[in-house]
Amino acid sequence: SSDVCSSDLTLEENLDIFDKLCDAIAFAHSRNILHMDIKPDNVQVGEFGEVYAVDWGVASDLSRGEPVKCAGTWQWISPEVALGNQKKIGPASDIYLLGGVLFLIVTGHHPRLPKDKKEKFGQASLVKAARGNIIQPTECQDPMVKVALKAMETDPKNRYQTVEELQARSEEHTFELQSQ
Repeated sequence: SSDVCSSDLTLEENLDIFDKLCDAIAFAHSRNILHMDIKPDNVQVGEFGEVYAVDWGVASDLSRGEPVKCAGTWQWISPEVALGNQKKIGPASDIYLLGGVLFLIVTGHHPRLPKDKKEKFGQASLVKAARGNIIQPTECQDPMVKVALKAMETDPKNRYQTVEELQARSEEHTFELQSQ
């Protein structure tokens, strides 16, 4: 199995995997399930190109009426999850995570971690970056960066409101890439 965001894959192949990942998360949302830990390590591709969102260990079932778990991976989680703001956690929290994956695919670097691999982020820096929604600047001019950044807006109300909306915007840009 290959991994999303792998440098062995072309941009188009990674965007195709991203689109299939979005399908899986949109399906979960249609069943009132939040994944809460979407990241490249939790995306697997089978030998026939099928895409699996794995590790649903911190997922929340919104239909149960229980408080949503404030959990995930500090390098990726949305500001509202990092702050434990239960009222703001919802599908847009997963959309934030998808935006982070898209950012990595398009720019080639993590949205939150330093570009220089030698520079290490300690736990305190990760927590501060997650809570403050600190995103690493990028020189990448691809219009898809704007799509990723909108998905990663600090306030969930300013993000795409559905996975399908995020997909539609990213597909528009994918189509532009293919027609050039």
